[in-house]
Amino acid sequence: MKNIAFPRRLMITVYDLIILLGIIFIFSLPFADIKINENTSFIFLFQLYMYIVIKIFYVYLWTNGRSTIGMKAWKTKVVNIYNDPINYKTAIIRFNIAFVTNIFFCIGILYSVYDKENRTIYDIISKTNLVKI
Repeated sequence: MKNIAFPRRLMITVYDLIILLGIIFIFSLPFADIKINENTSFIFLFQLYMYIVIKIFYVYLWTNGRSTIGMKAWKTKVVNIYNDPINYKTAIIRFNIAFVTNIFFCIGILYSVYDKENRTIYDIISKTNLVKI
């Protein structure tokens, strides 16, 4: 199956970020009373906590439903190169590579503009595809 093009990937990302902002807000409420600026060691732990929350969001949806809410809206799913559902190990690898490559000027997703098969860096490394349903 053919990978989806960059504009659709971008819209899926926007949809997912809207949902993710709500999730981050809800999961950060227990820490609302803590003054982060006064406790510098807490900053790292809070960032790690948020990273884990976001990771669980993506890994769970990619493995159990094969698509996030944005992917469902745009009728796409994540599959491996054999067009089978991805497992937890592949989903974790995909998330970590996506996180690292997109943190620096969104290089991970922008690579799909230049790739002939519309693959991102994290799709290539994790051997996954984002395809239409």
